[in-house]
Amino acid sequence: MTYIKNDEFLFDLADLFKVFGDSTRLRIMNVLFNGPTSVGEIAQALDMSQSAISHQLK
Repeated sequence: MTYIKNDEFLFDLADLFKVFGDSTRLRIMNVLFNGPTSVGEIAQALDMSQSAISHQLK
């Protein structure tokens, strides 16, 4: 049986999956797939506040 021995890699991988576990972040990513977009444009597209978008991007 083969397994990953690098704990740092596993922690980074877990953090990556957290991103995909939040529907708001997925909605933001969907907007960003169209190209560079300002926080204001994302907020408008998703009917959310700029503060909420900034918090998710953090």
